[in-house]
Amino acid sequence: MKRASLAIILISFVAVVFAAGFINIQIQMNRLLEEKEYNLTIKNVAIGSWENLGGLNYVRFFNVTIQNDGPGNVGGVTLAFKITGNQTNIQYELMWIEPDQMGVLHAGESKLIRIYQSESLDNIGKFSGCTFVATIMLDNLILDEKTLVM
Repeated sequence: MKRASLAIILISFVAVVFAAGFINIQIQMNRLLEEKEYNLTIKNVAIGSWENLGGLNYVRFFNVTIQNDGPGNVGGVTLAFKITGNQTNIQYELMWIEPDQMGVLHAGESKLIRIYQSESLDNIGKFSGCTFVATIMLDNLILDEKTLVM
C-alpha cells in the first residue's frame, strides 16, 4: 500500500516538474517572439485613376509597396485592405492580383502588391471622399497601416 502511494506521489511529482518545464519553455518562446524586431513598413500607396474597360465597366489599381527594413527575413505576413465610406460605412472588398502570395520578405527587400477595384460607371462616383486603408500584420500584431483619401 505504501509502495502504491509512493509511486503515485513520484508520478505526480514528475508530472508537475514536466508541466512546469513545458510552461517555462512556452514563456521563453513568447518572450523571444515579443523581443524580435520587425521593421516592415508600407512605403508607398498609390491609387490609379479609373480606366474604361469597354462599355460601362471601369477598373482602377491600388499599388502598395511593402519594405522589410528589419535585420532578418519575415514570413507569414498578411496584407489587409478595405475602403470605408464618406457618408455611410462602405465595407468594400477588393481583389488582390499580384503577387498571389506574400511569401517571405527578406531583409532589405520590398514587394509591390497590386490590388484592383472594378465598378460600373454609375457607381464610381460613390467612392469620392472614401478612404483606402492598407494594413500589414504578423499574426495579430499590426506592423504598419496607411490610410489615403480617394
